[in-house]
Amino acid sequence: MASEISPLSRAEYTALAVRTFDTPEIIVTITRHRSHSRTSPHTHEGPYLCLVSAGDFDERGPHQNLSVCSGDVIAHPGCDIHANHFGSAAVECINFAPRPAGRLNALFSASIVKPDSWADAHILHRVRSELRTNDRWTPIALEVLAVEMLKGHARRSEASARPSQRCADLREFIERESPRVPTLSELASHAGLRPAHLSRVFRAAFGTSPVELGRQYRAAWARAQIESASMSLSRLAAEAGYADHPHMCRDLRRRYGVAPRELRDGAAA
Repeated sequence: MASEISPLSRAEYTALAVRTFDTPEIIVTITRHRSHSRTSPHTHEGPYLCLVSAGDFDERGPHQNLSVCSGDVIAHPGCDIHANHFGSAAVECINFAPRPAGRLNALFSASIVKPDSWADAHILHRVRSELRTNDRWTPIALEVLAVEMLKGHARRSEASARPSQRCADLREFIERESPRVPTLSELASHAGLRPAHLSRVFRAAFGTSPVELGRQYRAAWARAQIESASMSLSRLAAEAGYADHPHMCRDLRRRYGVAPRELRDGAAA
């Protein structure tokens, strides 16, 4: 497979363009592709953004399986391997690649770490407007629009990563607070998220709600105390934060299939 991959330098890709715009920071190329045509697996010299301005196509690679159409943007990291299969209509792509020696190259490289795509019909409208104007300001305006696309992509990536980290931090907080079970409002305030949103992202991350996780930790704490301590079950229920002794008995029986007294007798045997 490696022998079939064709590295494509910026100069080679620019030579394929039907139109090119240059600034000190970025090269903008417009490429067109026949309907039902294909490209073999290839890589590009560095990271770039591809704005699909007409048609649709599928892109396949080791790290992506994308189907895009007019108004979509694809973010490609440097040396990303992919092949394209163009649809029933001719395809036009507007590509934004930072110059290797420019300041934007580091931002592109840091912000685009894996292939991704998203819809942005508004940015396509603004790019088309600049291309129609086609005056001395057009290249720099295209550079500004490229930065806007990159900024939007980076912020979305950072925002999607934040809930995961917040959920991980919150799980540690819940464990530290055990056997106390924090309320959903308290947890949402601690995480800086709305309660409903917190419940959704936490369940997606760990398969359970944050409050239920707190109850699991409480039950585990109570079981460990029952099996290792001589504290009365009524006092232990109060220490664990249960409403009363029967409440603890029901919870432990539901979770472990045995009553607290049986747990203590089994530990003493």
